[in-house]
Amino acid sequence: FNGDTFDDLAIGMPYDSPNWWEGDPSTGSVLIIEGANEGLRPSVNPTLNYFLISQSDAQIPDTAEVGDLFGFALAVGNFNGDTQSIGNDVYDFDDLAIGIPGEDGVGAVLILYGSQWNLLFGSSVFLGEWDLGGAPEPGDSFGYALAAADFDGNGADDLAIGAPYKDLGTRSDTGQVTVLYSQFLGPFDLGQTEWWSQVSIYGNGFARDHDHFGAALAGIR
Repeated sequence: FNGDTFDDLAIGMPYDSPNWWEGDPSTGSVLIIEGANEGLRPSVNPTLNYFLISQSDAQIPDTAEVGDLFGFALAVGNFNGDTQSIGNDVYDFDDLAIGIPGEDGVGAVLILYGSQWNLLFGSSVFLGEWDLGGAPEPGDSFGYALAAADFDGNGADDLAIGAPYKDLGTRSDTGQVTVLYSQFLGPFDLGQTEWWSQVSIYGNGFARDHDHFGAALAGIR
C-alpha cells in the first residue's frame, strides 16, 4: 500500500469489537500488516509494522454499528493508477476496498487509497447503492464480495461488488454485481457503472429465487 518493494497483508475481522474496552459492540475491523525484509513479522516493530482500521476511527466515514460486518470482504487494486519509482523499478500505490455488507441493513463499500505514508484515511471513498443510482433494499448485502482488476485496460483497476441477496423483480435473493470503472490518475467514473445479473446476461427467466449471484468474485490483475 505504500509503494515500497514489499507487499502488505490486509485481514478482515467482521465480528471484531475494535474498542472493546470502551464497550464497542461487534462491528468489524481490518488489520494491516506491512511487509519487510523479514516478511510479515509485526512483532519486529509493532509501532510501524501493523495497524487497525475500523469505523470507530475519526477519519473513517459513518459510525461503527452492530451488524455492519466491516471487513467481511476485501479487495486490493490500484484504483487510480498512481506509482512511484525506486531505482529502475516502478511500484504501485495499491488501494484497499473494504466490504461492509451490513451497513444500515443494506451494505456499503469503503475505498482507502495508498500513498507513501500507507493507506490514507482522510481521502477515502464511501459508496452504497444509493450513490450509484441503485435502489437499496434491506438485506441486499452490497459489499458481500469484492474483486479488483483492470477490466477496461486503461491502467487503473476497476472494482466489482457483489450483492448476492438483492431482489430483482419478483425474485428473492437472486443477486446482482455492480462494476465501478476507475480513471487513470482520477476517481471512479460513476457514470460508467454497470449492473450485472443473470437477467442482464441471459435474459428474462434465468434468474431464480436464492441464486445468490455475486456471492463470490475473483479478478485477475
